[in-house]
Formats: sequence, structure tokens, C-alpha cells
Amino acid sequence: MFPDYYVRTCEPFTLAAAAVLSDFSGDELIWAADELTVDGEAEFGISATLLNPPDDRADHESELESVQAEIDAAESDDDREEAESKLAELEENDPGSWSDANGAWRICEVFRVDAADMSGRAPEYDSLSECFGTDSAELLELARNI
Repeated sequence: MFPDYYVRTCEPFTLAAAAVLSDFSGDELIWAADELTVDGEAEFGISATLLNPPDDRADHESELESVQAEIDAAESDDDREEAESKLAELEENDPGSWSDANGAWRICEVFRVDAADMSGRAPEYDSLSECFGTDSAELLELARNI
């Protein structure tokens, strides 16, 4: 297994988080920062994980809310029974979460390596800001606060 890049840093947890967050912008960046889990030990390896893609269940939840509103607004028993039947079908066909069926949606692994192991197979950066660009202050701040 070869790395995508090497970064010299004293902040390996921030590196792991920033590597995942760098794929997002705007509202999705805020969402990813809220959903991201960073775990591990600097000596052995750190994982930054997003279990589900953005808005994984939003459509299904929206349909459930809409049908529940139909039930609440039903003026006749027939309308209420029809809406309750729709709700039962939606609940039966609940897709579950993406990670329940597939595992984690996105994982980034960070490992400590010695300078001697950095043999030019991948780009090398001397800092987090060099790796993620000069305009990465917001990204790195989010990553540090996870």
C-alpha cells in the first residue's frame, strides 16, 4: 500500500480530518465536519470516517413526513386508511442507512512513517497548510475542532 502523499506534521489527527474534509465545500463541508469521526492512536494509525453520504435518508424521511401530514389532514376514514396504507408501505420499504448495507462511505487512514521511508513515491509536504493550500485556514480550523 502506497500513500497518496506525505505530510510532516505534529497534528496527525488534524491531517486525517482535513484529508476527508478537503473533498467538500459550502454546506457539505459543515455537514462533513459534523458527521466525521476521527479515531486511533498516532503511533499505530488514525482513521477519519464518514459512515453515510450527504442526505442519505433525506428523501425517505421527507416522504414519511408528507404521508404523516396526509394522515393528520385526512377528512374521511377512507382518506385516512389510504394514507396509513402508504405509510405502512414506506416503513416496510425503509432503505436503512447506506453504511448498514455497505460499510463506511469514506475512510482516510493516516500512518506515521520515518523520513527514511519517504522515498519519493508520492508528493511530500512540510506542513498542513502547504498540503491543503494557502486558503485552507477554515478547513484546518474545522479539522482541529473535531
